[in-house]
Amino acid sequence: MPSYVRCYWKGWLGLLILFLAIAAFAPKLRFEAFITYAVLAWGSVMVINLYEGRKLISHLRAKHLKIWEHITSGPGFGPGGVNGLRCLAFVYGPEDFDDQQVKELKLNYRRVVRFAVIVFFSFIPTFIGVALICGN
Repeated sequence: MPSYVRCYWKGWLGLLILFLAIAAFAPKLRFEAFITYAVLAWGSVMVINLYEGRKLISHLRAKHLKIWEHITSGPGFGPGGVNGLRCLAFVYGPEDFDDQQVKELKLNYRRVVRFAVIVFFSFIPTFIGVALICGN
């Protein structure tokens, strides 16, 4: 199963470079450019997280129904919902049912989570850097 996480990194870095170029060469548009960058970057992260998470959950539903029921259940609700805490606990837990595809999907989703955290925490230094460097 191919992993697209490297493509996600390249796309985000391309978007960041484009934003920094706009901020450097059109300083009057730097805050509008930052808002556009933030919306595009975080919107992309949400879509990527949904896509990669659904790949893992779909495989679990098809091959490991019991764990799927556990992960997608919440207090007072039956299986089929979204329970992010149980999903993350499973992704970072040791259980893989001796299924190579589960191992790969869990590793891939860990990479996606790392990507999302780095993108999120990069917003503040990016904003401050552009405000200080380009600010007049």
